[in-house]
Amino acid sequence: MEYGSHSTQNTSLIQLRCPKRINIPLSQPKSPTALLALLALMVLAMAPNTSHAQCINYSNYIHWNATVEIEGVYTGSIEDVILSENHAYLACGDSGLQVVDISDPDNPELVFTATTPGLAMGLALEPPYLYVADGHGLVILDISTPSAPQQVGFVAMPGAVLAVAIGSGGSMAIVVGGYPQFQRVNVIDPTNPILMQNSITIPTVAYDVWLDGTTAYLADDMFGLTVVDFSTSNPFIRSFLDLDGGGYSIFVRNNFAWVTGQDVMAVVDISNPTIPALSNSVWLPGRGVDISYLRSINPNGYFAFVATNNSSMVVFDVEDENDPQLMCSLSVPEGSNCITTEDNMFNWNYIFVGGQDRTLYSFDKGNLTHPSTVGHLDFTSTVPDVEVLGSFAFCGGGGGLYVIDVSDAEAPQLENTFPGCGIPVDFQLAYPHLYVADFYDGLLIFDVHIPGYPVLIGNVNDPSTTSSDVTVAGDYAYVVDSTETPGLHIYGISDPANVEVLGVYLNNETPWSEVDVVGSHAFVTGYGLRVIDVSNPNSPYLASVIGTAWLSKGLDVDGNFAYIAYEDAYGPGGFFKIFDISDPYPPEEVASVRLPTAARVVEVVGDMAFVSTAIDIHLFDVSTPAAPRPVGTVPTPRDHFSKMCITDSHLYIANGSADLQIMPIQCGLGVSAVEGTPPVSASSLKAYPNPFNPRTTFSYELQAGSKVELTVYDLTGRLVRTLVTAEQHTAGSFQATWFGDDNSGRAVASGVYVARLVTENHRATTRIALVR
Repeated sequence: MEYGSHSTQNTSLIQLRCPKRINIPLSQPKSPTALLALLALMVLAMAPNTSHAQCINYSNYIHWNATVEIEGVYTGSIEDVILSENHAYLACGDSGLQVVDISDPDNPELVFTATTPGLAMGLALEPPYLYVADGHGLVILDISTPSAPQQVGFVAMPGAVLAVAIGSGGSMAIVVGGYPQFQRVNVIDPTNPILMQNSITIPTVAYDVWLDGTTAYLADDMFGLTVVDFSTSNPFIRSFLDLDGGGYSIFVRNNFAWVTGQDVMAVVDISNPTIPALSNSVWLPGRGVDISYLRSINPNGYFAFVATNNSSMVVFDVEDENDPQLMCSLSVPEGSNCITTEDNMFNWNYIFVGGQDRTLYSFDKGNLTHPSTVGHLDFTSTVPDVEVLGSFAFCGGGGGLYVIDVSDAEAPQLENTFPGCGIPVDFQLAYPHLYVADFYDGLLIFDVHIPGYPVLIGNVNDPSTTSSDVTVAGDYAYVVDSTETPGLHIYGISDPANVEVLGVYLNNETPWSEVDVVGSHAFVTGYGLRVIDVSNPNSPYLASVIGTAWLSKGLDVDGNFAYIAYEDAYGPGGFFKIFDISDPYPPEEVASVRLPTAARVVEVVGDMAFVSTAIDIHLFDVSTPAAPRPVGTVPTPRDHFSKMCITDSHLYIANGSADLQIMPIQCGLGVSAVEGTPPVSASSLKAYPNPFNPRTTFSYELQAGSKVELTVYDLTGRLVRTLVTAEQHTAGSFQATWFGDDNSGRAVASGVYVARLVTENHRATTRIALVR
């Protein structure tokens, strides 16, 4: 259906197109002719805008892929990670060395754990040997059998040993740290490493080292960059370069060194190592604790990956060494601590990042960018939820219900605001009604026959309760109160203008989050998953509960499965769990996926599940519910658990206190029509003349016999005139004339009105302008 002179057919979600907004003063016109011209201009502005997003495959873009938690007593960070063939080796501080089998990057598996003499801090690889900077010494392991490394050598060293690199054709290990800062180890015989004389002591700490021939570039805490020449038996410092933010990590290429520090990445010209010069610097979202470089085919070029301590990994295009360009960033909970080195990365489609929460994260490189946003609309208040009906989006906010014109997705515009609400926090669209859970004002019911102009027709509000979530099934609305009287409240809505207060199930001991209903059972999240029997709406009771050890948040029930978003009660991460509810006494958990950050919202459409965390939305293929597969990631503003609405063309994201974000839809994702929405036919509704005075004639066509209702509304949604009331029509063409009067026969004022035609299977609307 469209606002204009005719209707169109869409086999999925009905698409409404509304006029572009135009500000035309109508008070005290100079003459009827002038007013007629202005109104004619308004009608011309009603021409539809057909902005439609191209679908995309989110898996083509860089995204989180899988997670492995490090087991045992280890409680600190993963300090370094390096790849060799099908294994990732992790330096894990007091938990020593951990080995992860990554032959299947979608399902990495921890296969080996071994303590080392000290704190495993840094790694270097010279197959078949792995070198571990182990706090107070250098450990050498033979990894010929990757899943069972064997220690073959060790040498104790003074000071704090933090990083290691292998030079001189594999015969020398350069070890850096603090007090002394630079040491050499002869590793010609790895089973008998020998600490060489003439170390270099500087009153600072070196966190990383990069070797270029017989020159070592150190990222040091105080100066930023220190250059050491070890071409002779007496190594010496060639130069320093003081950098803002100090130095924590480094890589070198083509006479440039990239040094990461606190909130900054410095680009240093080292064409003359004796006089290094700052060439450029770029901002980082925190301390750059590790940096890695790779060449990528898609897109083709050179890229720097920077792990920061502020919950993110940042990717830069460094094709132009002197001018890094930010490509994208991805979430890593509690901050990342290390990232895979340059070695062998060109042959991998995945990046492995060690987090400060003892977890290894796998990222699919894909295209090293984020999918582009189609459009967005900023708000001054919170946007906790969104529902879309055709060309209109409904958003909640502080003190009002917002109606957004999204006919042009690239430029959404605020169409109307309906004040008087408290805080609308959750919506349920069941055409022709929009049900709103308002935190302060209870359950609100709007008539959205004319989507741009919803009319409040019913509500129920008990001052002793709050409303945080609502779902509708049949003649009942199920509302969760998560604060004042925690529990599930059931209302009869067969007559939305006269809501009946029915039963309630209360439980003050556990939290309540979201509710979904299938048949005679309501499924509610909180601590675990509650199943409440609602076969008698007046007397609901708890039937079963499962998984009380986990804090469940978001919920979507689809068929025989419940999809739930969880927070990790013991850390920053979360879970996406799937339960088989074919037997709800109790449901059976069939799948669990560890997520990088806490999850609070889940929406399932077809075979795709969208799971929202604080800083992004993860897509999963759930065609096999027992084996959900990560597909891609949608970036969202930080620190918001975004709710979503999915149509056949766009993904709409309510970003909390940020904005309404509109993204392209995942290709191949089918979306059924909004429940209860009549399909649109090729039948038309036209008005001539338009603008008009004193009368206009509506003409419409029916493809099949039906009862017909033809009504006129003003722009506030108030019924003005009923022209045809439930009259039985045959197929064919019909007309009805309006003389600009209301149902009492009184002349109405000049202005724009909306005519609505409703049949048993179809509907259409058009706008008309009256000139007095």
